[in-house]
Amino acid sequence: AALCTAFVLGAGFDYWWALLIPAVTNFAWGVLTMRLIADPADAGIITPEVRIRMEKFKAKQAAGGPAVDEGPAPITYAAALRIPMAASYAFAFGFFKLTNYVLFFWLPYFLGKHFDPVTANLIASLYSVGMMPGGVIV
Repeated sequence: AALCTAFVLGAGFDYWWALLIPAVTNFAWGVLTMRLIADPADAGIITPEVRIRMEKFKAKQAAGGPAVDEGPAPITYAAALRIPMAASYAFAFGFFKLTNYVLFFWLPYFLGKHFDPVTANLIASLYSVGMMPGGVIV
């Protein structure tokens, strides 16, 4: 969206094109995703855990009992914090995200003081694009 905005504003188009183009693109991407990406169960991808749950569910149906598919019990926050190093990683990740979003929101402002708006928007957009693989790697 930011790259589109930089292009639209740099080319001299009306501002509403910078809103319309990303909106239409997101809608089209959503339709494409819903049509082309199959549900893993429909594609025959069944993990061993799901297979065990399915067998238990079929056994309950065959026994005539209430056929309710009960998944595993959810973990509590206290149990999650007892996992070794989970609290330390969560704390570190929180500060990583804080730094990331401070730069994400303030970088265009500071760049706008030293560059023209189109160049500042492009540099900020490239930072945002770099956050995608950077977030996966980190």
